[in-house]
Amino acid sequence: MKALPLLISHLFLLLSSLSQAQEFDIQACGLDSSYALNADEAAYFNEILSKERGDFDFFGKKIAFATGNSGHIPSNKYQYFAQDGRLRYQNGQNVVNQLIILTAAEKAELAGIDAIVVSWSKVNIQGRQRQKLVARLNE
Repeated sequence: MKALPLLISHLFLLLSSLSQAQEFDIQACGLDSSYALNADEAAYFNEILSKERGDFDFFGKKIAFATGNSGHIPSNKYQYFAQDGRLRYQNGQNVVNQLIILTAAEKAELAGIDAIVVSWSKVNIQGRQRQKLVARLNE
């Protein structure tokens, strides 16, 4: 009998966490190369980068993309989803992503871009590497 309240409590927590999950259509992701994310793309990144993003919410944001070590290869969201994101998500795999939330000065330099998603970088991009990445994306 004591187990019933505990079971109900666990079920409540499970249901509340499921209701907070945002549903999206992976096929509606990466249909263009614009910086602005559609609702499905925002929900995708909110889910896969939930640990890295803290309170950053991808809805209504403009995102730049880069790939490779230190993000040395500029990319875009069309390439991200066509090359890795869509297929890996459908297969239950992850793309190794790094989220770089831009400062106000960096946002101004990159014409209102809110963050950069770097995929497949073996190094943590910070300091001088971060400055170089922002400069490279500004070219």
